[in-house]
Amino acid sequence: MKSKIIISIILALASVSVALSQDFQPNFLGDKFNLYKGVTVSINSKVDDFKLSHKFFTKVPKSEIDYDSEISDLSDYKTTKWKILSVEIPENRFASISDIPNHVYFQLKDINSERIVFYDYSTILSWDFVLLTEPILITEKDFISDIEKSVDDFTGEVSIFSPLKSGVGVQKNIKKGKSVTQLILRLPSERVLRGKGVIILFSDGTKWSRPNEQIYVEGESRGYSLTSIINLSAQDGALFQKKRIKKFRIISEDGAIQEVEGDIIRVYMSIISKMK
Repeated sequence: MKSKIIISIILALASVSVALSQDFQPNFLGDKFNLYKGVTVSINSKVDDFKLSHKFFTKVPKSEIDYDSEISDLSDYKTTKWKILSVEIPENRFASISDIPNHVYFQLKDINSERIVFYDYSTILSWDFVLLTEPILITEKDFISDIEKSVDDFTGEVSIFSPLKSGVGVQKNIKKGKSVTQLILRLPSERVLRGKGVIILFSDGTKWSRPNEQIYVEGESRGYSLTSIINLSAQDGALFQKKRIKKFRIISEDGAIQEVEGDIIRVYMSIISKMK
């Protein structure tokens, strides 16, 4: 009965929903921290103790240098799972240039006892994330605010685009009633590469390729960037909404995509496909 109710709710939302990963994974969601509420997590055992320092507390610190409540010995904490009960946003941890906090605190409860700890979560540093999470359900409504839209005052051309996730983005251009959806691929490179072609590897092992696709090379402060802007057919768009990108290759340079960001790209493609 419960499963039928959940399915009905998801269908009523009329949006693509994605369960991030099938196992506990380092699913970093950046400023979408409210999606973690109610999620079961564990501490990543592969993370060294130095990286775990100043991350767990018995109470929320009053300042960034208040470590009186820090938990230094986490050996007992690594062997259990925790439920995220709430997210707390201290006033002194807001970013100076936006309304998004740099840090928030997750209140974690040991699923086997009443033990409570607080985890310092950075909303901007993915490499600072030391938790593994169970699958998280995301929907279009969670990420529609990421999509930007602009209209050219002279030509009337509409441009709709997503941010890049692991070097992959989606954009749509609409002019005189005709629309073109494009997949954006971008990779850093230490050298200038000459050539054409991209290959995309999906998480199910299948591949999608455009061997003659033009590649743009640009110089940057620390090397070069390789960019491909690929026009997609309606069939291609449907494919990228269905399948998660795992890796992609531009000429001979490879880029890997985190599972969570691969799922978010699918959601971006679905959102943009409906926008006008």
